[in-house]
Amino acid sequence: MVVGKLKRNVFWLTVIGITLGAWSWNLLPLIIVKKKLNKHEAGFVKTHCSTDVTTQPQNFNSPTFETVPVSKTLKVCPAISDLLKGKLNVTFTEKNTGRRNWPPTLEEIAVNNPDLQVGGYYPGPRHCKPSDNLVIIIPFRDRDKHMRYLLHFLHLILQRQQARYMIIVAEQDNSAIFNKGQLMNAAFDYASKLPGHDFNCYFFHDVDLISENDRLLYRCQGEDKVVHLAAHIDKYNYLFCCGLTVGGVLGLTKQQFRKVNGFSNAYYGWGGEDDDINARILYVGKYKIYRPGEKFARFRMVSHKSDSANPKNPQRRRLLQNWRARQPKDGINSLEAKVTSVVKHLTHTRMLIKIKPEPK
Repeated sequence: MVVGKLKRNVFWLTVIGITLGAWSWNLLPLIIVKKKLNKHEAGFVKTHCSTDVTTQPQNFNSPTFETVPVSKTLKVCPAISDLLKGKLNVTFTEKNTGRRNWPPTLEEIAVNNPDLQVGGYYPGPRHCKPSDNLVIIIPFRDRDKHMRYLLHFLHLILQRQQARYMIIVAEQDNSAIFNKGQLMNAAFDYASKLPGHDFNCYFFHDVDLISENDRLLYRCQGEDKVVHLAAHIDKYNYLFCCGLTVGGVLGLTKQQFRKVNGFSNAYYGWGGEDDDINARILYVGKYKIYRPGEKFARFRMVSHKSDSANPKNPQRRRLLQNWRARQPKDGINSLEAKVTSVVKHLTHTRMLIKIKPEPK
């Protein structure tokens, strides 16, 4: 009898232990969020958020970031970080990762980056002041797997480069033909107005491109040059060719972007908006285009099928011929896209944006 009772007790204790373990694992992201929001450590920027950062949208017109000054005793981080490793193992299959799932989930990415704060904001290393204060803007729709690949590698790269940064995913919130220009303009407008965040460099980043080397720096090059990082892509055998202008990964300062009036809002579907801003950069801003050498500036592209909601733009050549006449009144000063919600995850800020429909 005693032995039978002991066996039953052990059985029920085991069941209870497994249940509690599963319950605590499911709550892990929320526990991490709570820990981050309660953590006060001297010497680095702290952000606060008044809502449930995992699910609840926040008012676009009232960003809730509040910053605490960084300690003045810290030295500026070195121009070239000593944390850089060089070539990365960028792979899109599980075979060489030793993982059961690939790419990681957003929860796993958050756990692997414990210093991230709400909204995909990283305040920089604790032992030095970052000189780079970046925003990465990713135009997006229906590419969840691509986004998780990019977030996994990009957080790793930017933290090794000792930058202070935020990642914003600008998602089109309707089934209309895709319009990258409107999404990127809306995200720039949002980021440039965030209180306490005077970003000095804005990178516009395709969701399907991943740098193969962390020595390729996400860094603006002053007010006389814009930065084009994605000139060498595996899909094109790493050759700078094929009519490529400044597509893929493009970096500008706030002043540069405003001077050229941002991206055109007129390009619906695939193609044209990159060529248009290339002309604005060269002939309106009169900026030089800085492209790092191929040794470090190599990108892999995540393969994907054609998107029926992002067909080739049949009007792109006609629009390009007329770019100069449109430029003064077609851009961030004429944006009519509406931000429907802003959700702050640990890994990124997700903006849902309803674009102005294509004229008929």
